[in-house]
Amino acid sequence: MEKRFCTLESELSQLKKETAQLRKGLNAQVLQLRKANRDLNGEVLSLQKQNRDLWNEIFQLKGPRLIPDIFPHINEALIHDRPTLKSCALVCRDWHHATRPLLFRRIVHEEHLTYSGVRKTIDYLPLLRDPLCTIFSHVQVVQFDGVGSGFSGFSGLSRVATFLGHAKKFRVLRRIEFTAMFLDSRNHALLEGVRHRITEIELNYTSFQSMRDFTHFVSIFDSLRVLSLYVSAHLPHDLTAFFANSVDLARPPPTLGKLCFSCGYGGNFATAIFQWLYDTQHGLHAMEIDWRFSGPEVAEVFQKYITFLGASLSELNIAGYLNTFQVALSDAAEVNTGLRQVEIYCAMDFAAQQLSADERVYLPTSGIPIVAALPPSVECIRLDIGVWHCDPGGARVWSGERWTLLDGILNGGGKFPALREVDIMFKRFSTDVDEQLRQVWPQLLPLCAAKRILKVTVYTPRDFK
Repeated sequence: MEKRFCTLESELSQLKKETAQLRKGLNAQVLQLRKANRDLNGEVLSLQKQNRDLWNEIFQLKGPRLIPDIFPHINEALIHDRPTLKSCALVCRDWHHATRPLLFRRIVHEEHLTYSGVRKTIDYLPLLRDPLCTIFSHVQVVQFDGVGSGFSGFSGLSRVATFLGHAKKFRVLRRIEFTAMFLDSRNHALLEGVRHRITEIELNYTSFQSMRDFTHFVSIFDSLRVLSLYVSAHLPHDLTAFFANSVDLARPPPTLGKLCFSCGYGGNFATAIFQWLYDTQHGLHAMEIDWRFSGPEVAEVFQKYITFLGASLSELNIAGYLNTFQVALSDAAEVNTGLRQVEIYCAMDFAAQQLSADERVYLPTSGIPIVAALPPSVECIRLDIGVWHCDPGGARVWSGERWTLLDGILNGGGKFPALREVDIMFKRFSTDVDEQLRQVWPQLLPLCAAKRILKVTVYTPRDFK
């Protein structure tokens, strides 16, 4: 009996030790949980403070300068336009309930913004009128539409720098026409705080005084990935002065990988850009190019540059005078082995009205020879086919033999073994196109399926009604 009692006493002692160890472990876990809870409480307090700061910023911007009568017009114009609403720079107590869920990722400054006959909205927006107003810290895109150096809200250079400096996360700067301000050497310092963060910029190249000024301005953005160039409505015919100072050109930023080029009839500037990229041996992986009627000079330089790019070019979007691209792509097909995605816009614009009827017929079809000139590595082809300002007879351009040619290119002979997606869009054609689609397109679909093309999309004018 005594022996059994000793055994029980020993087991009880062991249980007490295990209980003590468990209690010690639980106490340690409780302490860890309490510490984690304190950390969470600290984060909550920090978020509450940030929220209070945001609300204070919002109420500071409401101000009496906003005329109440403007809100019905703006609400009416934007109620069904979420993208515009998302980018709107209006901030006030009356409007905050509609904009708070979206937050602001993009700020657009429009000098000529009007709604329903209202005077310039610029007169009513404190965010634009007061350069010291703080932009929300999460704004990522700043865009100036139709805003020149005489813009009343940004008459001082320091105000521009202050305005951009508030957006701590913005990476994209678009529609820049402040050339005279930024190119001055003493004003370069104004961009010091933001130029390293800008990854995409859009410029009006006709605002620059020379090709040298243009290249030196672009070179200061050492994190630039996308360079977009556009032309204003009033392109000077004589750009001799612009190209006169074409020595001592700066190199493109080493990070630049994509060029978006919309130059209208500025073939001479296109020649200069491609020559600049070729001379500096700068490679790109993507290009979006839109030009109209160009001479043999730009065709020669473009062909030389696209051959230099070789397999590094993976994405190409082209529109305009397509014969230039056709010859270049055909000659460079053997080296452009990395090309994966191609978008081709085939259309006549108002200038085509000056051509004869026989010449006009062949303009839209120039997209088909370009497709035939593409390398076999292409995985996605998008054709945007349109005839502008033409009689309904223009639609017959795509009947008969041209459908057969397109069929042969996309589905015959194993031309594109990697092709997986085909998008074709028709715009502003007559009812003849619908009849052609009913007759011809069903015959193409089985062939596409046999080639394992996973997506085939056809848009007609009915899709845009």
